[in-house]
Amino acid sequence: MPVLEQLEDAGLELSISDDDKGVLNQLNYQDINALLSGTANKERMLKQPRLPDEKATDEEKAKFAVHLNKYLGVPETVDGYKIERPKEMPEGMAYDEDFEREVVKLAYAKKIPSALINDLANFYNSWQIKNYTDYKKKVQNDIAEFIRDECAGSKERFTEIVGDPDQKITGKTTKALLMLSAVCGLDYKDQQGKPQSRLIDCLELHRNGVGALGDKLPLVKVLAYIYDNFLAEGKTAAGEALMQTAGPGEGRKEPYSEMK
Repeated sequence: MPVLEQLEDAGLELSISDDDKGVLNQLNYQDINALLSGTANKERMLKQPRLPDEKATDEEKAKFAVHLNKYLGVPETVDGYKIERPKEMPEGMAYDEDFEREVVKLAYAKKIPSALINDLANFYNSWQIKNYTDYKKKVQNDIAEFIRDECAGSKERFTEIVGDPDQKITGKTTKALLMLSAVCGLDYKDQQGKPQSRLIDCLELHRNGVGALGDKLPLVKVLAYIYDNFLAEGKTAAGEALMQTAGPGEGRKEPYSEMK
């Protein structure tokens, strides 16, 4: 029996219109508990944010956006993003803090959920670590082959050709670059007055985790050949003496025949 009939049979006088009675009868509530529960649920639904339509005001759209961002997990401020960093980085590889800073700014500007941007950052970091690890393995394998094939298995011969920045040993290839820099006007001296090369600087030949020229072995072979055949005596192929700048602002040249 519909709930309204039950209430009337119980002697409860209902002061609602026939139209309201018709609506309630159509809902077909079977007891008073179902009626009260259904009314409460509808009230909750009315308070839920509605999807804005073309008639919605800017205020209504902004209010809906707040509820939606909260539901999706978009932080209220840029500082609310917390990127989960790798637990450890390979030796010689620094964590890319610039990427983290910029991706967080982008995420906040585009209202990207925190969980999603974390997944993307984790993918990027894992990809970078794998590439770096694979690259180091390749360099190590190439160096091992170079020592075996070009240096007759002698590590001392490798150091003589390539050099060892940790031991402050200058190899033939570094010397060749320093001499070539003098010819090209790309040489300079550091604060201790030691000759330096902008060619070496821009090629990043001494960067951490790889070793001096270790990842540019074809270049090593060429430079070693040039050094042995042309530069060892401090002369160009035309027989002219190589010259280096004497010092900052001194405006004169000195022979470049000896590298210290």
